[in-house]
Amino acid sequence: MRIYINSFVIIAIFFVFPHISFAYTTKEKEKLRNNEVIKKLMQEYIVTENSEKKDEIKKGITRIESNPEKLKELLINSVKYHETRFAIHEKLVKFNKKRGRYFLYIPKGYNPDTSYPLIVSLHGVGEGGFASMRRWLRDSNHGQKYIFLCPHYGSGYWWEKDGEDLVLNSIKQVCAEQNIDNDRIYLTGFSSGAHGVWYISIRNPDIFFFFLPIAGECVISQQIGNLLHVPVFIIHGDQDGVIPIAAARDARGKLEKLNYEFKYLEIPGQRHTYPTKKSNEILNWFESKKRESRPHTIHFSGDLSHERYIYWIKCKEIVECFDYLDSPPPKKSQESLSNDIDNFHVNECHRIDIKVKENKIIVKSQNIKNMLLFLDDKLIDITRPVDVIVNDKPKFSGFVNPSIDSLFNCIDQEIGKHGIFTRCIELNKL
Repeated sequence: MRIYINSFVIIAIFFVFPHISFAYTTKEKEKLRNNEVIKKLMQEYIVTENSEKKDEIKKGITRIESNPEKLKELLINSVKYHETRFAIHEKLVKFNKKRGRYFLYIPKGYNPDTSYPLIVSLHGVGEGGFASMRRWLRDSNHGQKYIFLCPHYGSGYWWEKDGEDLVLNSIKQVCAEQNIDNDRIYLTGFSSGAHGVWYISIRNPDIFFFFLPIAGECVISQQIGNLLHVPVFIIHGDQDGVIPIAAARDARGKLEKLNYEFKYLEIPGQRHTYPTKKSNEILNWFESKKRESRPHTIHFSGDLSHERYIYWIKCKEIVECFDYLDSPPPKKSQESLSNDIDNFHVNECHRIDIKVKENKIIVKSQNIKNMLLFLDDKLIDITRPVDVIVNDKPKFSGFVNPSIDSLFNCIDQEIGKHGIFTRCIELNKL
């Protein structure tokens, strides 16, 4: 009897197994085809500006795959970066209905499948983006490990809204085309470029890993508290006759009071010139730490816009405020703003303070009507319920499940592949 059973099993395996194997192979091939279709649709969604067309593409994607975590994985794997030759490239970029330009250095042996750190350098008055680029390449042992971005802004007044938008749009364009590590974007600048470094970093602390102002002045020091997670390396010469050393010492004092992380280098005898011998020390400092991209504590004050994204929160609807910061300070022949600081009427209309501890999120907000909290397992225990308290009132309690809307909200915000979330809590009527 055992012989007949074994023979039957052998016969069954001989005839049935190929059909099972064929069915499995066909299913896998179909899955791979669907994945490729989704990747192409994802990229089409990203570059499409028409909202109706985006909705059609989104529906097409979700018809094929409705699992948010699977779509996140496919989205990350769908990103393809440009093959770019080793050179200094001059590029055009749009900002505020204008056209600007920047210089981009692609290192020797650039591999689009590898993420590179990005150093953004702002030139001073009378210089230009190309001069700033040459200085970095000539005076540092960069080891072909970095991509360098040097925007060119004729006036050099980077603390204007146009200057800020030129920098941010240039970074956005480079990140779309080159494989940039979003957790290693550094901002540096000399003289008026350093003014811009302070201004842009304080207003956009979630973008940069570190920043380095050289011989500059913090033009919005009232909001320096925004730099909670952005270490600062301040370099200044004690004989600077253009931007007095008092500017650097003042910023150092404010950071000390806040107990924030910073490094301070005051160079004896140094005038208002770029400290070329310090370039390698700067790069070594850049490489010394790891950025926290999911901070459990967030502080921001200033003027926000609708749909503004900061780390893992999004201010979807706000109370409108008049922001004097959008008006540039008086333009003078000298670069120092020491006598002009009082002309900056810093408007702290909007304010956010958030702390996450043991699956409890405590939010203090001012003049924000609607907010989204994007969450993942680096911020909360996703297997447990979450409690959200806003301005001392309970606003949410329960589990936070993955959703398609959360994923596409992140794509619409263009926050980069390192900031894609599938879990979200919406807080209304704050």
